[in-house]
Amino acid sequence: MYSRIGALQTPGADVVIRPNVGSIGSADFERRHEAILEGEKAALNALPAIRVIVDRLRAENRLN
Repeated sequence: MYSRIGALQTPGADVVIRPNVGSIGSADFERRHEAILEGEKAALNALPAIRVIVDRLRAENRLN
């Protein structure tokens, strides 16, 4: 169900962060720290794109 919701919302997103967790199952709690680290790496890699979007929104006076 969540994958369907995500598939509907993803096309409208400015940035989509996809951590490399394909080998970690949703119930694989022993590897949660690995999943967190992958999420952090993916977020750091997305920061340049996010900064560009934030700068554009500021220039358009769309951010407070």
